Amino acid sequence: MIGRTLEVICHHEKAKGRVLADKIKDLADSGRIPQILASMAGQLRLIRNLAIHADEDSYEVKEKDVPIIHEFVDAILEYLYIAPAKIAQLQKRIDLKFEEDSENDFEDHPF
Repeated sequence: MIGRTLEVICHHEKAKGRVLADKIKDLADSGRIPQILASMAGQLRLIRNLAIHADEDSYEVKEKDVPIIHEFVDAILEYLYIAPAKIAQLQKRIDLKFEEDSENDFEDHPF
C-alpha cells in the first residue's frame, strides 16, 4: 500500500523514471523533495524488497518497521503538499495585513 501511495505521488508530480526509486530520485534531483528523503526511500526500498522476496531465512517487515515507513510517506506528503499550502495561507494573511496597514496609514494622513 505504501508503494502504491508513493507511485501516485510520483505520478501526480510527473516524476520521471522507470521504477519507483528512479521517480523518487527525480523528485530529489529536480528539487521537489530534499535529497535526504530520496536516500531514505532507498533504504526503505531495501526493506520492502526483502519482505517481498522473503523466504524462510529472509527478512520480513515487522510491526516495528511500519511506523518508520509510515512516517517516511508522511514526510514526503508534508514536504510536497501540506507545507506549501500552509506557506501560501500564511503569505495571504501577511499580504492582507500589509494591505490593511497601508490603507489605515493612508487614512491617517490628510493630503
